[in-house]
Amino acid sequence: MDSIKNIIKNKNNMDDKKLHFINRPLDVRIRDCELIKNKYPTRLPIIITKHKNSTLPILDKYKFLVPNNITVGEFLYIIRKRITLKHDEAMFFFTNNTLPCSSETILNLYNKHKDIDGYLYIEYTNENSFG
Repeated sequence: MDSIKNIIKNKNNMDDKKLHFINRPLDVRIRDCELIKNKYPTRLPIIITKHKNSTLPILDKYKFLVPNNITVGEFLYIIRKRITLKHDEAMFFFTNNTLPCSSETILNLYNKHKDIDGYLYIEYTNENSFG
């Protein structure tokens, strides 16, 4: 539940679609997540948002269905490509205020840090904003 609270605190970095999703009742988000997981059993629902102190661009979308066998590093690469970062710019993921290991699988990260609604919430930033 901490990840939802962090996202709600960072509303100034969100567009209307993200706010609509976060403001939906918990039981609706749980039901939607279960439908997604039943329809796509080898993929995991992830919500990704920009950290409030980050100077990186905002992603064009925030909901991702990610194959459960890729690593955090591979997913980070996918997001880097979507926001067209230069090679010399650093980017970090945080989930529940922790920095996941880049070699960890998304499935393992999901199982450790998923929220009660079934989604994994990840924040991205270009500096260590939590430390």
